[in-house]
Amino acid sequence: MSEIERALQTFHSIRVSDIMPSIVTMPIVTLDAPLVDVLKLLRTRHHVWVVKSREDMELEGVIRYFDVMNVLLPPEDTKARFGNISA
Repeated sequence: MSEIERALQTFHSIRVSDIMPSIVTMPIVTLDAPLVDVLKLLRTRHHVWVVKSREDMELEGVIRYFDVMNVLLPPEDTKARFGNISA
């Protein structure tokens, strides 16, 4: 087996739990958290996980940096323009 094949085999055997960060380092807020908490996390992250409560950690949704930008920008600035890519 070549070195590349061994490397690929090792790569394909990696599990999600091997690369997942610990829960204490993840950007998580509860549903009742102030929006300022989300904005503080989004200064250094692309998304924030929203859970029902810290006790059950049931996922309610995800807030992305782009979601906040879309709320803050005027509607005419978020429309698709010819030649530009828009979400």
